[in-house]
Amino acid sequence: MQFLLKSLTTKKARDAIEGIDAVAEAYPEAVAALKNRFDRPQVIHRAHVRAILNLKPMKDGSSGELRKLHDTLQHHLRSLKAMDQLDFERFMTALGECKLDDLTMVEWQKSIQAEKQVPGYDKFLEFLDLHATATELAPHETGPKKPHIPPGRSPKSPPSKQFLVYTANTKVKCTACNGSKHNLAYCQSFKAKSLSEKRNFVMEQGLCFNCLKAKHTS
Repeated sequence: MQFLLKSLTTKKARDAIEGIDAVAEAYPEAVAALKNRFDRPQVIHRAHVRAILNLKPMKDGSSGELRKLHDTLQHHLRSLKAMDQLDFERFMTALGECKLDDLTMVEWQKSIQAEKQVPGYDKFLEFLDLHATATELAPHETGPKKPHIPPGRSPKSPPSKQFLVYTANTKVKCTACNGSKHNLAYCQSFKAKSLSEKRNFVMEQGLCFNCLKAKHTS
């Protein structure tokens, strides 16, 4: 038990067994608490795969770079092999997880929380298919969502006139007609499109659905 306590080098690990008496009889309880908190093969597997994917390409092919690449790959592959998870199916699942946005990743984790090991890519593809179908069937909002105002509170004051004027006067080259500089919201070519065409255009151009400008999303 004393050896275990000395081995816990992080605060998170020490907090996991906080309150457990430092006696021999409490050793099984302490180990069980640590395993319950940190024995997460899915998280460990994902970390190893992402570390491999994030390896920087070699610059000059020197012996130092070659040795570093070899040793790093060897380390992660040995770790995955020790977990008995060095296979193509789980690797593809972890690879697909790297492409999910934060919200979809949360939904994916909820769907597999009952499974301890990393699921195969078939289950991941099934999740993507079901999630895509549900998203396609969901009604799309055509206007800005009104903020919820709790009872007893007054709505926030509207933006200042200075901000409104700045937004209206910020003009860039129109992506819809490639004509004069004006905001997309005032483009006659864009206005003439159907709702679905507008939606597809905004997605293709990577624009914000809220303000129709680039370099960020709503």
